Amino acid sequence: MENFPTRYNENKKILNSFNSWEYYFEPISKITLNEVYLSKNVIFTNDFFNEDMSLDLTTDKDLQLIFNKSIKIKKKYLESINRFTKKNFEGHKVLAVHFRGTSMKTFPNHPLPPPYYQIKGLINEAIKKYKFDKIFLVTDQLDYLNLLKKDYGKMLCYRNSYRSNKAKIFDIKPRKLHRYNMGVDALEDTLLMSKLNYLICSRSHMSRAALILKKNMNVHEIWNGINPNKISVSQFNWIMKKYIPEFMGGFKRKIDLKFIKKKSI
Repeated sequence: MENFPTRYNENKKILNSFNSWEYYFEPISKITLNEVYLSKNVIFTNDFFNEDMSLDLTTDKDLQLIFNKSIKIKKKYLESINRFTKKNFEGHKVLAVHFRGTSMKTFPNHPLPPPYYQIKGLINEAIKKYKFDKIFLVTDQLDYLNLLKKDYGKMLCYRNSYRSNKAKIFDIKPRKLHRYNMGVDALEDTLLMSKLNYLICSRSHMSRAALILKKNMNVHEIWNGINPNKISVSQFNWIMKKYIPEFMGGFKRKIDLKFIKKKSI
């Protein structure tokens, strides 16, 4: 992730490294990158996924074993989320809520995120049934944060993550080291979700990772299907399904809450 940059790479050193993996995680080997490039036993590949590769960490035991054995998060981020947990979670029954907005609404061949009325309906049912007195929110959509603040007031807690109503939030520069800090936001929000026992979410890499980190979590995942592969359709599909009636192909207006216990190894 130094010579093959990701979205999170900055053009200056972070924590003394140009490698975006090392921004957030400890090295997985004592072998240095320079040594690797001197070796003949190296395979370079592109970023394609073939049909034998799993896209879901929660259903692939090999990936879970690799994660548990080799992935070590830097101490500074663990200390940060422990401070947040002590301040906001202790002494409360907390419901984690995570749902994407921004680019997920229009990306071809990606899970369709829930509109706000689906989220609100499930939160209300969860509070009534399970007596939650606090909500931990993870979302990249600024409008959703404002709606939840209006509806749930002091029950709501959240990190000061960057949020926007624009689709391409990696392509803007609203703060110093924005790409690096987008990674911090994603990592710490995911770690905090994994501290809780109940999660309402849409499908994303963050919610999937939280289920790996948490040995037993009760989760209700909203599934609205996949956006079409054609970009000319995917740009408008979500907004259309949000407003048209359910019998015409719109999103479900009422979803019954059903927590399923997920067990990782």
